[in-house]
Amino acid sequence: MSARRILVVDDNRDLAENLVEILEDAGFGADFFDDPARALHALVPGRYSLALIDLRMPGMDGVELHRALKQIDPALKAIAMTAFARDERVRCALGDGMLAVFSKPMNAASLIVQLREAVAA
Repeated sequence: MSARRILVVDDNRDLAENLVEILEDAGFGADFFDDPARALHALVPGRYSLALIDLRMPGMDGVELHRALKQIDPALKAIAMTAFARDERVRCALGDGMLAVFSKPMNAASLIVQLREAVAA
């Protein structure tokens, strides 16, 4: 497993590209997909230590994507992000084993701390 490689999946391409820059500045490797189906298709078990997943995306929401990713790579940890903090999907995400849910806009420093803790565990 790549202990410091993060999979970023968000249909907002600008946000995803910005997140990749933040992650790389913090010493992580990162790849992003703006289409959950493409991210799922490209997943190779062990490539990523953690997935950072938007909860609301067209075609497949973040909870559905998380479930599908875990079928391919059961060791993959995940953190959700959403602009809709009171959404029912937040409870579903946490209930499905996602480590945390960050509200957008995210505090980059808090996110990096959470990511470092998650990949170290």
